[in-house]
This record gives sequence, C-alpha cells and structure tokens, in this order.
Amino acid sequence: VTVRDLVGTRAASFFGCHIMNDESVVFGLSQKTPEQRKAAYWLCGLGVAILWPLGTLLGTVVGQMLPAPETIGLDAVFPAILLALVVPAFKNRTTLVRGLSGAVVSLAAVPFAPVGLPVLLSLLGLLTRKK
Repeated sequence: VTVRDLVGTRAASFFGCHIMNDESVVFGLSQKTPEQRKAAYWLCGLGVAILWPLGTLLGTVVGQMLPAPETIGLDAVFPAILLALVVPAFKNRTTLVRGLSGAVVSLAAVPFAPVGLPVLLSLLGLLTRKK
C-alpha cells in the first residue's frame, strides 16, 4: 500500500495531495481494505484541513484568557496525539525495533548534535535488521 493509492487519480489527486498530512496518511494506511483506506484518508484529510484553522482561531481566543497554558498540561497534548497515532504500527516487531532504535539514537544525540539533527539521525533506526 502506498500513499499514491490514497490520494486518487487525475483531478482528485491534485486536491488529495493538498490535504495530505501525518494524520490522514496514518489513518489511511492503517485501514484493512482499499475502500476503507481511501475513505479514512479523505475524511481525516478534509477534517484536518477544515478544523485545524478553526481550532487555531479558537485556540488563539481561548489562549488569551489563560494565564499560563503550560500549567494545565496543554504543551503535552500534541506529542500524546502523535504517539497515539504511531502506536498501532508497532504491532509488527520489525517496526517496533526500528522505531525504538531510531528513538534511542535521537535521544542519545540530543546533548551533542545541533538543533534539528537528532530527529534526522533517528532515521538510522531504519537500518536495524530483523534477526
């Protein structure tokens, strides 16, 4: 299964590429049938394309009313959402080993590497081979 299968063909693919984001791809690829994959990709992609700007606007308004958002844990919400999206992929042992290897490499590099490089170094986890 590739992302190309999710975005559609011809004219639909032009719009399908514009609604592509991490969430829509993960939800699309995690479905069992091609029809479910495409539906999940498009629903999530359109949902994010519409709701993200509205949520940003609402967050700006509400955020101005909060004295210190970090005190109520809002800074941890986005990483938690990303983790929830990634966890289902770890059912496969190879994926789990590669993901954890990349995380270890990235975390080990943080004290020594320039900002942004540890994330790129996490790709080295893909080189981990299955025994």
